[in-house]
Amino acid sequence: MHTPHDPRDAFFDVSDLSADLGRRTGRSAASVVIFAVLKLFIAVGATAIMARLVPPAQQGLVAMAIPFVLIAVGLSEFGLAQAITQMQRVTHHLASTLFWVNVALGAILTILIAAAGPFAGQFFDQPQVTVIFWVLSPYIFLSVLNTQYIALLRRRMQVRLLESCIFYATLIASCLAVFIAFMGYGIAALITQLLAQQALTFAMLVTVTGWTPSRPWGLDLRRAKAALSFGGFLAAERILNDSTRAIQIAVISRVFGDVGAGLFYRTETFALMPQRRLVSPLSAAFIPSLSRLQDNAAAFRTMLSQQITRGNVILMPVGAVFCTSPDLVVAVLLGPDWTAAVPILAWLGVLALTGLSLSCYAWALVAAGRSRDLFLFRVCSTVMILAAITLTYPHGLIPMIRAYVLTFAILSLPLLCLFVVRATVITTADVLQNLRQTTLFAAALLGAGFGIRTMLDSTVIIEGIAAIAAITAVVALRLGADRQLLRDVKTTLRP
Repeated sequence: MHTPHDPRDAFFDVSDLSADLGRRTGRSAASVVIFAVLKLFIAVGATAIMARLVPPAQQGLVAMAIPFVLIAVGLSEFGLAQAITQMQRVTHHLASTLFWVNVALGAILTILIAAAGPFAGQFFDQPQVTVIFWVLSPYIFLSVLNTQYIALLRRRMQVRLLESCIFYATLIASCLAVFIAFMGYGIAALITQLLAQQALTFAMLVTVTGWTPSRPWGLDLRRAKAALSFGGFLAAERILNDSTRAIQIAVISRVFGDVGAGLFYRTETFALMPQRRLVSPLSAAFIPSLSRLQDNAAAFRTMLSQQITRGNVILMPVGAVFCTSPDLVVAVLLGPDWTAAVPILAWLGVLALTGLSLSCYAWALVAAGRSRDLFLFRVCSTVMILAAITLTYPHGLIPMIRAYVLTFAILSLPLLCLFVVRATVITTADVLQNLRQTTLFAAALLGAGFGIRTMLDSTVIIEGIAAIAAITAVVALRLGADRQLLRDVKTTLRP
């Protein structure tokens, strides 16, 4: 049946972006990096303040609820934002249909999470968790409202506009949370920060895009079948990933109590902060670009390789600092109440060493439209990680975290590479070259950090600063030895 022309479809037309795609991608990546650094400073500052105002036990109570809320968010979003970004042709009617699908799922899951509150309180033997489930459940609905607006800006590669909205929402929500925590309401501050950021982001996105979906009674789910199928696998993949974290929190809470849960939750959040604040936003620049290159194998492989090499130079040194100087990081940024987090941060820092490569290869599957393969990878990875947790938690918190990290970092990355080689234009030679460069760079960074601390016999501050200086020197040598990489990094950072 012929579909009548809708002038609003022009809002989703990205055919003009194919011209000079490399320059557009570079500008988008530069915007992401700039705003990511700003948001990282805000997040680190807010975390440092909140760690001193809200004790680990209170943060542990909130940590018991957050993983389950995130599972619901992943299911309600249903991967439809990535579908809008990846698809070659999108219409206003399709975007409206997907918006209302998200809204319906979000409303249902918000109610279900609130209803699960009493059961969670009984399971964790913490009555306060019930109330936290109730109060935090609107986060699901607020998050879902943002889905199609974020996808719209990413599809049009208006990354600077998107990152501006998220930045100001993050800044205001963080300031509000710090104020509430300073007044003595620790749990309320943590919840307010989450809810306020989503609500403010939605208000700003609606204002800057000017897009309004059609009314819900005109939906056509048959025409949205391809997007729903593609997004369904992405939603399932995200749910598996979030479920792994939820199971970890549940095990830690039951076995090691609310303090243990708080230590793990806050330390993991802090350890993964650079990746989430930098790598995840970079997907807004690179997934649309890779999607436009689906029919150009050479350009697809080149862009992916550049993503990995550029990103590793920025992200891996942070992971090396976490691994080699966790005592300095915890003392300066979290405070004396979090001393027990030092060995946790040391192991979780390994995730920052491999996180960029994992993310980039996952983006390749998404951009190539192979969400099913990404889901199958996540099934295999989840089974391995849960087996590691099950076998090691009786031996203590640190052995369990160590097993989780090593399984995720050492086994999951090669497994994902196998799926990427099978499902995309990326070759085995491409993967081996990237893995070799990543491994050598990680070894050099860790060797410099641990080496300088072994040679010195001084205070934590002096040893930590010396280790950071040594790691920085390795980065400088890496850039100096590869002028093409230096030019690539400069291109990424140039506005």
